[in-house]
Amino acid sequence: MLAAQLASAPDVIMLTPWLRRYVDLLGERVEEETKRKYRRMIDHDITPFFNGNFLPVDAVTPDMDVAWVEWLATELGNAPKTIANKHGLLCSAMGAAARRRPTPLIAWNPCAETRLPKRIAREVDHLSEDEFELVDELLAARWRAWWEFGVMSMARPGEQGALTVGDINRHTGAVSITKAWKWANGRLKLGDPKSARGIRTTFVPLETVARLDLDRDASEQLFLSHTGRRVT
Repeated sequence: MLAAQLASAPDVIMLTPWLRRYVDLLGERVEEETKRKYRRMIDHDITPFFNGNFLPVDAVTPDMDVAWVEWLATELGNAPKTIANKHGLLCSAMGAAARRRPTPLIAWNPCAETRLPKRIAREVDHLSEDEFELVDELLAARWRAWWEFGVMSMARPGEQGALTVGDINRHTGAVSITKAWKWANGRLKLGDPKSARGIRTTFVPLETVARLDLDRDASEQLFLSHTGRRVT
């Protein structure tokens, strides 16, 4: 890395400035909160290892990338999924550098073939009936419908809190999930679910529907706190 820094020309783009530029170029298709996370990854996980403010973007090699992945695992203790997320940012940015036109910043993507730590799928641990009933009994009465609905619908909490009365079909138990509460710049805002597949229709038992207060305007929040505010 030091040799590459000393040999670089004054007008060569350095790694960290390019990564920040790449995040800026993502535009409106990526939410600001996601960009903020990317910038935090650049500052905390990429720049310290590569000395990215002084390493030319075209000096990154596959060996450096492999060493960085190992550093994330051994020095930072990152889990395989976390490493995959961080590596995905660097790999995508380097791929964009190789596709840059009219003049590519690099000849090829040095991160494209790096093998990442294997992610081992864990067996899903379902609640037994006794466990479900125990939690239901321990909850305050007003939260029991929220709890049962969450288990039966398998909606994420941010999706569940964004539901309105009109999203529930009381005759079929169909639940239309099209939005979710998200944090953006320290504030909650209503946006799309986590992924494109997050927009979906799921179903809950009619016994669960019967516990919901649906005799209200379709635009009202399905779940409210004890003070009448939205549940976040």
